[in-house]
Amino acid sequence: MGIIQKVIPMLQVDDKEVLANAVTVFGVLAYNPENKKLIREQDALEPIVALLQHTDNEVLERVCGTIQNLALDGNLIEWYSWVVAENRVEFRQLDAIYPLAKLLDHNEPSVANTAASNFSFWNF
Repeated sequence: MGIIQKVIPMLQVDDKEVLANAVTVFGVLAYNPENKKLIREQDALEPIVALLQHTDNEVLERVCGTIQNLALDGNLIEWYSWVVAENRVEFRQLDAIYPLAKLLDHNEPSVANTAASNFSFWNF
């Protein structure tokens, strides 16, 4: 079992520190284009999107950053753009855009800012 499969269950625990760290693992892994694809294929996007409903500011900030990393297109190579496009499609199917938009009004500026950074690359 690889790291992705080991960390997915950690996205569903009650401990906010564990949640923040687990979602950050995916954000860091997402710097590698191959990992972006693996994270989607191993069904990690849904529990990541579910964390947009969390109440802890640190968890919210990190999940917004992770979504950004998973959907950000570096335009380095053609197949990489395809991987990112597939992630964006799945984020739309998981209804991630509305919760991200709601976070723009968050009372913690760092959460609102990280949520806002997601909208700089989405093609609506």
